[in-house]
Amino acid sequence: MKAVRLYEYGGPEKLQFEDDVPEPALRDDTVLVQAAASSVNPIDWKIRSGARQKDIPLTLPAILGRDLSGRVRAVGRQVRTFRPGDRVLALSWQTYAEVVAVEEAVLTHLPDGLSLVGGFDYASTVPAEMSSSNPTVTLTRVNARPDASKVREFADAVRDGTFRLPISRRMPLREAGEAHRVAQSGGAGKIVLVCQ
Repeated sequence: MKAVRLYEYGGPEKLQFEDDVPEPALRDDTVLVQAAASSVNPIDWKIRSGARQKDIPLTLPAILGRDLSGRVRAVGRQVRTFRPGDRVLALSWQTYAEVVAVEEAVLTHLPDGLSLVGGFDYASTVPAEMSSSNPTVTLTRVNARPDASKVREFADAVRDGTFRLPISRRMPLREAGEAHRVAQSGGAGKIVLVCQ
């Protein structure tokens, strides 16, 4: 399969696009997802650089990436919620790849109205920002004092499936290194990696 791997900590140039990476194994409690898209989040370049090595150590070579959207390709024997062909999204690990093994507990069905890839409503951008559609996915605590009306507005949009995160760039998976350079320089907004 195609994937972007990291062989040593460092800058974006350390990311290598490869087209002969072994596919992950299907376990009893996992779902294999044919990825449509992932995205570059700040945690990705912090892990890549080695800045988070103490709390998120990698076994190299490693595949980075945290969120994805795609279609279920296969399910483990203990998986009850998903079937092949389901449109899904997740906040998982090793998502810079065409096929990703995802634990059932962190996977959710794609809400109606969101596309896997296209327009400004990429499903792959949702998991890092939204998780209320699946009670097994937890929200990240934020140290801020938000306006209560804005929090209510955001919660309503999430509940109603109308939440859309602005996308600043769309780049092919093979350009993950360039996406990391842009993201790390700041001010780029959300960058989506398309797995085609």
